[in-house]
Formats: sequence, C-alpha cells, structure tokens
Amino acid sequence: IKVRAYTTFAMQWLIPRLASFHLEHPKIEVLLTASLDPVDFHKDDLDAAIRLGAGDWPNCNCYVLSDNVLAPVCSPTLLDTGPGLHDPADVAEYSMLHSLARPDDWAHWLEATGVIGQVDARAGMSYQSSSMAYAAAVGGQGIAMAQLFLVEKELREGTLVRPFEHSVDMGAYTYYLLTPKHRPESEDMATFRLWLLEQARQTRNAA
Repeated sequence: IKVRAYTTFAMQWLIPRLASFHLEHPKIEVLLTASLDPVDFHKDDLDAAIRLGAGDWPNCNCYVLSDNVLAPVCSPTLLDTGPGLHDPADVAEYSMLHSLARPDDWAHWLEATGVIGQVDARAGMSYQSSSMAYAAAVGGQGIAMAQLFLVEKELREGTLVRPFEHSVDMGAYTYYLLTPKHRPESEDMATFRLWLLEQARQTRNAA
C-alpha cells in the first residue's frame, strides 16, 4: 500500500510505530513517501495520505488522527543560560525556531497569550520542516513552537520541556487520514487504516 505523509509526522510519530504494524502484518508492504504537495487521488498513485487541514477535502474519506495543540518547547539547559522565561513575551529574548511548512504557529500562540503586539512572530530562525526545528530546540538553539503530540517522546524523556503551560488547541484544523471515495478500499489498506486509527486513539488517550 502506498501512503504519503509529511516528513515531521512520519519521523516523529508514524515511523516509530510502523515496526509494530510489520510485526502484526508481515505480508503487507507499506511504501511511505513524504511530500508537502496537495493530494489528488485521481492523479496520484496513492492508497492514502496524511494531511493537515480542516477535514473538508472533496471526494475523500477523512479520519481524524490527532489533536493539534501548539505550545513552545525548548531544551532544559536553555532555561539555565538565558534571561529566563517568566512571561510569554520573554520569548523575544531567545531565538524563536520556525518551520517553513507552518509559518503561522508562533503567531497563533502569541495572539492567544495576548503578547502578539510585543513580540515579532516572524523573528528567529526557520527550518524546512518542524522536525528540524524540534532537533534544533533539543540542541539548545532556541524555542520551537511544537505540535505537542509530535514531541511526546522528547517531553517524556526530558530532552524538551514546556517553559509555559499556555497552549493553543487548533480544533478541527488537525491531521487526517485521507482515502479516495471513488475507488474501493483494498483489504490491506483497510487493515492499515484500522491499525493507524487505533494508534491515533491510544495517542489521544495518553495525552
């Protein structure tokens, strides 16, 4: 089965779980590719795609995969080396790390915390993907705006911490599994879909 996802979603969430799928279903081969391009099931040779949006893709079956809650994260060592993070506006004293694929995440959080007028939401360093920004944050290079379910491992292990409790729930704008409506689902794809949705359910329940 052929599945397209985003690089960060694949690296941070899906790939670590795929080993369990292969153990359970050794005869099902999954070809996973990464792309930011829009999906057109009439043109693309794909069985499914994982996309970020509001769940309104035409001619697609859409299954919610995750909550999309944004919050800043950084290395615990960063808190010991700078002026300190006591108020949301204090992020301006550090390097803010951005993903080119998600340029508005910082603005969403700064607006929700009421300091959008005090902090330049575009200041700092930008990376091609969120996974790069997360790696930079682990390395102490600054503060990244994370989708919390994608950094659950780093938060659990302590390589990243949340300097503020403030978070922003993006609601229906989140990750979905998309499958085409115009052609029947194969038995292998149905098996993968059910497995993926169960993994997603477990992630949400653990949050």
